Formats: sequence, structure tokens, C-alpha cells
Amino acid sequence: MTDSQKLDLLLVKMDSLEGKVDSLEGKVDSIEGRMDSLEGKMDSFEGRMDSLEGKMDSFEGRMDSLEGKMDSFEGRTDSLEGGMLAFKEQVTKSIDELKVMDEMILSEVARVHRILDKHKADQTVHIA
Repeated sequence: MTDSQKLDLLLVKMDSLEGKVDSLEGKVDSIEGRMDSLEGKMDSFEGRMDSLEGKMDSFEGRMDSLEGKMDSFEGRTDSLEGGMLAFKEQVTKSIDELKVMDEMILSEVARVHRILDKHKADQTVHIA
């Protein structure tokens, strides 16, 4: 092989190598573009995560507030149940007292009727 042929072959290989380097540079540029895009997406994702964390904190605060309200409601319900139980006991006691009073009144009415019947039957008291 002559020097000229070697030089031509070397030039062909250099052109081929230059094409490959250009191709690699294109691929590197493409990878860099993708990396930039990925970086933008990561920033967006981080922003979404921060927003989600804020929403979760807000939700947790609302849940704590709701839990406090539920505890308060439970306390009021317990108090109301206690009041209703006391009221029921008082009503039952009042009913029992009324029954006793009814029996006393009926007994007294019966006694008065007996006295009146006895008085009506006694001919010595009436002059007619």
C-alpha cells in the first residue's frame, strides 16, 4: 500500500470518526436536553410534594379540630344522658308520690262516703 493510499484510508477513517463524534455530540446534546427536562419535572414534582405536604398539614389540623369537637360532643352527650337519667328518676319518684296521694284521696273519699251514708241512714239525726 502506497503512502497516498494510506493517507486516503486515514482520511476516510477520520471522516468516519468525525461522523461518529458528531453523532455522539448529538446524542450528548439529546441526553443533556432530557436531563434538563427531567430536572424541570423534578422541580415540578418537588413543588407538588410541598403543596401536598401543606394540604396534609391542613387536613391534619382539621382532623385535630374535628376530634376536639367530637370529644366535646361526647362530653355533652354524657352530660345529657346523666341529666335525662336524673329526670327519669325524678319523674318516676313523682309518679310514685302521685299514686300514693291518689290512694290517700280515694281512701278519704271512701271514708267521707261511709260517714255520709251512715249519717243518711241514721234516722235519729233527721227530723222530717
